[in-house]
Amino acid sequence: MEENIRQVETSTFDGVITLITGEKIESEFFHRISDDVFIDKKNKTEFIRDKIVSIKYIDDRRKH
Repeated sequence: MEENIRQVETSTFDGVITLITGEKIESEFFHRISDDVFIDKKNKTEFIRDKIVSIKYIDDRRKH
């Protein structure tokens, strides 16, 4: 039996995300590129691109 495993492109980085509410979150983030979701690795909180005003990358570590 053969399984088809899909490769998901991701990016992991330290940075600051500013939300449309003005709140700034500084953390290590995991970016799931396929659906453009950013996940705060410390708090396990997901942020969709539509709710983000800006992203400041401090340390970008791309993983594929």
